Amino acid sequence: MKQMLSSIALLLAGCFPTSSRPMNPTDNAHRFAANYSSFKMNIEAVGIARIPAAHWAHDTLVVDYAYFSEGEQRQGRMSLAWQPPANRFEGTWRTQADNGNVYQGPLYLVFQENGEATGQYTFLGSRYAITLFLAAP
Repeated sequence: MKQMLSSIALLLAGCFPTSSRPMNPTDNAHRFAANYSSFKMNIEAVGIARIPAAHWAHDTLVVDYAYFSEGEQRQGRMSLAWQPPANRFEGTWRTQADNGNVYQGPLYLVFQENGEATGQYTFLGSRYAITLFLAAP
């Protein structure tokens, strides 16, 4: 009986691998940065963006992105720093279009264990969803 209970306990522990260790949001962001080319970004009101680069500059996560929208080829950069009180990464984004238009504002992201992230960006006082997701191979 004792051996059976031990086996059940081990089986249950295997079903919940994260229950014994706390999630570390900065590790989750590092997973994204280490494998950025496997991700794409869904920007509400804009569309899907590719991510040609992501790296750490000291304690800041820097993510480059590019997409085509409203007849403009656009390239941008997000700079995000971990904010412990909010339990998320916060920062700014700036996008420049091929015709010289510039768009910018604040944003935040919350990273998951697999490197995916969800959050919001603000443009002209309105908030929009932003999602980093693993693209299909």
